Amino acid sequence: MAILIALRYCKIKKINKVLIETDSLGVIKMIRNEWKISWNQAKEMEEIQEIIENIQVDITHFFREANQLADKLVNEAYTHIGLKQWGEFSAVIR
Repeated sequence: MAILIALRYCKIKKINKVLIETDSLGVIKMIRNEWKISWNQAKEMEEIQEIIENIQVDITHFFREANQLADKLVNEAYTHIGLKQWGEFSAVIR
């Protein structure tokens, strides 16, 4: 889980103030103990909750539509080898 990896990094680097933005409302609710955590995610959620007890973490939700550019860029990175450059972002989002 990407949030756990990021929080582990913050813990190692002694970063004490973190803003996490995610399009997964379910993950936010699990971290806040508002949703039941499935058995296969329990250990990860426990570690996340343990880390956020010791550092200041703000977790915010945004809609997937707001993440369209980031999703497209990640997909481009996975499917292309080498350097790719765009002159404008509207060409990326199509």
